[in-house]
Amino acid sequence: STNWSHFLAPGHHPRADSLSDRHLALVQFADAAAQHRVVKDVIDRLMQATPIRRGALNALEWTLNEVTDNVLNHAESAEGGYVQMAVLPDRVALCVVDVGQGMLRSLRGAFLHLKDDTEAIEYALRQGVTRDPSIGQGNGLKGSLRLAMGFGGRFEIRSHRGRILWEA
Repeated sequence: STNWSHFLAPGHHPRADSLSDRHLALVQFADAAAQHRVVKDVIDRLMQATPIRRGALNALEWTLNEVTDNVLNHAESAEGGYVQMAVLPDRVALCVVDVGQGMLRSLRGAFLHLKDDTEAIEYALRQGVTRDPSIGQGNGLKGSLRLAMGFGGRFEIRSHRGRILWEA
């Protein structure tokens, strides 16, 4: 009912529509137009489903734009990425995933000293770190982490064998 089965084995599981006004089933985005549609859909659902403060809503929209943009610009995945959202009693859960090359491989071309996936995640979270300054300033992940912590949230990044979790 959340579309994970559909995207993992489309021939065996039908596509699910959105679950309700409080949930967005997993949706795919592979280009800027689809990315903008999914971000708009998430924000529209949040405005309808919860009395979220304008500052928190703006922060979530900025974060979702930054992370989905990273997928399109750095993952090098023909499939693009996927987004799922759920409004829970005490929080909003957003999940952005891709099946791309991972942070280590993406960054290693510009930062040869990186040894493993966890180190690549840690490095990517530094202010101003980007593998290609012509397509990014390197502020998205660091800013997203700061916003999540500032709102008392949780922020998790996984990339291949690397995983880092922060909780406010």
